[in-house]
Amino acid sequence: MKLAVLGVLANLEKAYSIAGVVIDQLRMLHRAGHDLVFVTTSDFQDTGCLPPGVSVRTYDRYHEPVVECDYNHLKPYVDLVSGQLQECLSDREACLTHDVLFLRDFAPVNWAMRHAAADLPDLRWFHWMHSAPSPHPRKVAYPFTACFAGMVNSRYISVNRTDVPRFRDMYQVPEAHVRTVHNVIDPPSALTMHPLADELYRGLTLYDADIVCVYPTRMVSAKQIDKLIKLIACLKRAGQSVRLIICNSYSASEQESKLIEDLSQLALEWGLSEGEFVFTSRFTSSWAKDSSYELSQGIPHKAVMDLLALSDLFIQPSVSEACPIIMLEAGLAKALVVLNQDLQICNEFLGQEMAFEETKRGVAFSFGSVTRPVSSYYPDEKSWFEERANKIIAIQASDKAIEFFKYVRKYHSEAWVYRHQLLPLLTEVGHCSAAPEPPRNVGPSDGPAN
Repeated sequence: MKLAVLGVLANLEKAYSIAGVVIDQLRMLHRAGHDLVFVTTSDFQDTGCLPPGVSVRTYDRYHEPVVECDYNHLKPYVDLVSGQLQECLSDREACLTHDVLFLRDFAPVNWAMRHAAADLPDLRWFHWMHSAPSPHPRKVAYPFTACFAGMVNSRYISVNRTDVPRFRDMYQVPEAHVRTVHNVIDPPSALTMHPLADELYRGLTLYDADIVCVYPTRMVSAKQIDKLIKLIACLKRAGQSVRLIICNSYSASEQESKLIEDLSQLALEWGLSEGEFVFTSRFTSSWAKDSSYELSQGIPHKAVMDLLALSDLFIQPSVSEACPIIMLEAGLAKALVVLNQDLQICNEFLGQEMAFEETKRGVAFSFGSVTRPVSSYYPDEKSWFEERANKIIAIQASDKAIEFFKYVRKYHSEAWVYRHQLLPLLTEVGHCSAAPEPPRNVGPSDGPAN
């Protein structure tokens, strides 16, 4: 679709939160493949935040204080800018505005936009409001009448569901015309992640997962990657959408390649699909290709830390460890830590056992060790792993920090918000039945706002 994003912004510095929201929306729409322009004031200074290929079109900024006034006082500006907006938007199918309909300081642009809309009957408008709604006033004067009235061919966007009825009352429009589109958070952008972590985040659709587990390791049998795979597979059987990223290093030898093949086959046999687990040495990375970086030797430490920041679960089933750095790094990521109960060092790091397999700081399962090998599980291996998977789910569900993190990762991702909220709105058929448009020549008034 040919879309415009309209703001009243001199720059896109994120110190002003709405600028950050606009950047995220531009990035989301650009990634979705839309033909996109950014329409803003003539004093706009590009800070390098615009996605490549997004062009800028401008209209004159209003420089005077916005106060109650006579219609004729604003008429020259409204006439000028309505014409400029018509030119900016004449080739667009829809325009997404940000606080233009909402803020009193933007009332002159608001009126210019309404006049332009009257001459662009096929253009659809979506108006984002980024603050809590105001009560509909009993009396209001020009030019602020535009801040409390519906507009032709428009939908009104609340960033939460709770405020929908209040926006309905504020603008005096049908409640069906007020929709919800959540703000997004894109972790690779927000956390300035390594390009490889960005590729893995998008390539494995980590944003769709309920559980993300990252295990940086060497490819040796003592790391017991097979038990990790079985536990993750049982989490999937328990109804969780899972992703397992094995950040394997020094994996170019024939023996290591054979182990990767065997473990990949085991993952498939236990029910994981190829999109649910990955050995990073076999991930197809544009960054690695462009940088001539050999992934079989491991991935950059920055990428490891970024992937841990995206994860919620860390499991280390090794038969022998001393003081694993990766365990400490997983702690920085605030992931639920699961260690090997059969290691003598386990209690030192996880703390006292508070209940069966639950410790002061994490979870301890019997994976077997050099000093305490495990030959079999009761009643059988599959049942044992399934029971531990259910325990992980229950423990995570009781941790409010992890639960909120997972909620944000999934339901405020670009992909979820776009697929479930924004795209259905943009492609809605027959949604242009308009709320009444306030008269063009409204002046100071003691009457109702609309």
